[in-house]
Amino acid sequence: EPVSAVGMVHAESDGRPDFYLLDVTGRRLHIWDYKYGHRYVDAFMNWQCVDYGAMILESNGIPVSEWGGFMITVTIAQPRNFHPDGPLREWHFNGAQLAEYVARLKVAADMAMAERPQMQTGEHCRDCTARHACPALERISMRLVDMAYEGQPIDLPPAALGLELRIIRDAIKRLGARAEGLEAHALALAKGGASIPHWRAEYSKGRERWRDEVSTDEVVMLGEIYGVDLKKPQAVITPTQARKAGVDPEAVKGFAHAPTGAMTLVPFDDADVAKRFG
Repeated sequence: EPVSAVGMVHAESDGRPDFYLLDVTGRRLHIWDYKYGHRYVDAFMNWQCVDYGAMILESNGIPVSEWGGFMITVTIAQPRNFHPDGPLREWHFNGAQLAEYVARLKVAADMAMAERPQMQTGEHCRDCTARHACPALERISMRLVDMAYEGQPIDLPPAALGLELRIIRDAIKRLGARAEGLEAHALALAKGGASIPHWRAEYSKGRERWRDEVSTDEVVMLGEIYGVDLKKPQAVITPTQARKAGVDPEAVKGFAHAPTGAMTLVPFDDADVAKRFG
């Protein structure tokens, strides 16, 4: 059902959570949000679900003065993202924390919906449909390009190395968002007949495959004519496929393993610390 947080967040703060369970007597609120895409969505500090929490409590007539006794659980269900955390991720926090987060959300909403809002780049640029025409993203992108030409000391101490790597990783994300927006806009203009200097629109060549009207038997026969076996070698399905097919997961565990991959660097910030220590 639709809910809103007109009083706590903004006049346009409304939505429809995928599913929620509110236990007023037990002072519990559980919010489930289903994500269909492949890109990882974290439950921790998920601002969409924070907004849902404010909407649900406000729409059910629970004033902020009574939020302190509540415990809130946010669950993100994302079956199409293959992450070590699994397809279900949870974040647990209390009503006092929710009130603090909602206050921050209200400030951001008021700033974003002001008559002359201040543009600010960040992770949200990746999904913005106006990123090709955003002056803030254009400025930061060109500033990051200039930084790439600046001389840097070769032997960085660990603290400087970690900080610069984090800044550059974030810069690459923002440059990627800017590039994606410009590419989409340029392609649309090119399809309409416009000439884009330095670029041309062309179809990429897909992976070669047998024609649809050619049967498997015909392909095998072609190979036999030239003395080549074109049949695929027999192979077993994967452990995951075996579980889905109905094999006991414990039995599969005895025959399968997940080998350790190559060592890589992964980002670690204040949010990771907060998730571990609450």
